[in-house]
Amino acid sequence: FLNIISSGFILLQLTINQGWQFLLFIQTCKFYLLVIIVLEFTYFPIFWLGFIFQTVIILTKPSSSSFCSLHTSCTIRTP
Repeated sequence: FLNIISSGFILLQLTINQGWQFLLFIQTCKFYLLVIIVLEFTYFPIFWLGFIFQTVIILTKPSSSSFCSLHTSCTIRTP
């Protein structure tokens, strides 16, 4: 029973962590997100193309802006 509680707590921690990283991502990549959102709303039929474009931007960003890379969302970071 305690195992279930602890795993639930870890899941909650991960969710909070992801939330923080998402906020940091928005702060860091605001311009890119704005451009992508505008493109997605202007060309709604090619929404998935915009999504792919977004992913490519995230993946090709230099590691100096670590919050823009997908690697940060895959690692568990303690505050």
